[in-house]
Amino acid sequence: MLKAALYCRLSRDDGDTIESSSIASQKKFLAEYAMKNQYVVHDYYIDDGFSGTDFERPDFKRMIRDVEKGSIQVIIVKDLSRFGRNYLKTGFYLEEYFPQKTIKFIAINDNYDSAKEDNEFAPFKNIMNEWYAKDISKKIKVTHKLHQEKGMIPTGKLPLYGYTYDKERTRIPCKETADIVKYIFESFAAGSSQGMIVKALTKKKAYVPGYWYYKNFNYNPNKYMYYDAVKKYAWDRSMVCSILKQQEYNGDLIVRKTTKVSYKLHKQLKNDLDDVLIYRKKYLPLVDDETIEKVRKRQSVRMRTLVSPELAKFKGICYCMHCKRPLTFRKYNKDNYYLCHNDLCEKKAFISQNFLLKTMKHEVCELVILFRKYSTKIKKYAEQYIQNKNYVEIKATPEEVEKLKQRNEQLEILLGKLFESMVEGTLPESAYQRMLATYTSELKENENKIEQFSLVPPEPIRDKNLQQQVKKFISMLENFLTKDLTFTDIQSFVDQIFVSGSKRNLEILFVYNNVNLLIEEFKCNVLNYK
Repeated sequence: MLKAALYCRLSRDDGDTIESSSIASQKKFLAEYAMKNQYVVHDYYIDDGFSGTDFERPDFKRMIRDVEKGSIQVIIVKDLSRFGRNYLKTGFYLEEYFPQKTIKFIAINDNYDSAKEDNEFAPFKNIMNEWYAKDISKKIKVTHKLHQEKGMIPTGKLPLYGYTYDKERTRIPCKETADIVKYIFESFAAGSSQGMIVKALTKKKAYVPGYWYYKNFNYNPNKYMYYDAVKKYAWDRSMVCSILKQQEYNGDLIVRKTTKVSYKLHKQLKNDLDDVLIYRKKYLPLVDDETIEKVRKRQSVRMRTLVSPELAKFKGICYCMHCKRPLTFRKYNKDNYYLCHNDLCEKKAFISQNFLLKTMKHEVCELVILFRKYSTKIKKYAEQYIQNKNYVEIKATPEEVEKLKQRNEQLEILLGKLFESMVEGTLPESAYQRMLATYTSELKENENKIEQFSLVPPEPIRDKNLQQQVKKFISMLENFLTKDLTFTDIQSFVDQIFVSGSKRNLEILFVYNNVNLLIEEFKCNVLNYK
């Protein structure tokens, strides 16, 4: 008796969503056929969630390896579309590869049997399968584009790690993973390395992102169902790095970042920034802007030295005043140093960490005296700044706003009908694209107007918050005088330190984050205030 490989495939990407095409129904259908025709089932080969246009499927490749070994003599599929939707590649296997390997190929519903001679219709069937995949891909692409233009997340897209969806498919924080994302960002901003974060998450037994997606959304079961008790918690640096690079944890929605090369090739190309759509503060943020800014700052500096953040407290913020390159951290004897390694620099900087700490303490002390002396003037200046600031309130009658909302409802209905007409073939694609651009532009313009009309003048609480920034800054400075400065203190307080010379000819310039913020916010040069 011949040994048979029973191959099943299912993918939503090319429209395979009906119940009769489910993996379970395919397996049952193929098993009954094999038993009826006296084939011995060697194994089931299942690719669940893989497109038919791509032949880089895990179990398909495993089946081909078994063909090479000579383990199977027959391959049975429900129909030709289950095997593939790429006309050229499907034809290669059916007309060249399988005959060379003396493999019998059977597609039950298409009445195809390679051992028979009446298979002339098979090439036409393969062309139709490929055309079907192309048509479905085109429709999905248009639907996704429509959703993106309206600031919606396309259906079928997995949620961003740290979030999940509610019933309206709105992005909301996930109880399981939101705290993990916060921990990663806060730990990295506080000076922990990616390796330290990896060890902590593994120790906490937090699921790795891929396995979490598998448990909650059945993502890539062929891979993650075999993860053991160790592997599903085995975080690595690439996972942490991927989360830290995400731009949407501040509540933004960013769509149309990439474009697929074609419906056959699933390679993604990055779009130009002009083509990317960004909807600011669309959802509840997981990480505040200040923490994200600290993370981006650390990422911009190459921190090669594998040392504790508390050992290299100024790592990443020290620069040579002459060549403007970052200083390298080195440990000599009982002290730590920062030095310029640029061979082309004529005045290389060299300074000890202890001296930097003493100098910074002195700077902090001077700032505390300065703010205590001029705090009344600074607060008064802040109050005048707030009072003189011109807030423009755009007014509109309730009737005008209601008209805009009604027009937007009409536009959404028109966009839906437009899409249906294009799919049905009653509207040429060129006309569809032109009308889509017109309606979408009007919809966006109306939404912006409605948002502007809803603006209100700032409440007194906002003024109070602005005034409290001065008090907060002074309190932070005074706190620094009574404690040992940590890596987090220094990195959050100092933006850059420029060093020139060495030993007795040292020149140091501190650029403070919060001082610069006050200068910008209150238009007040704090360091030279008179």
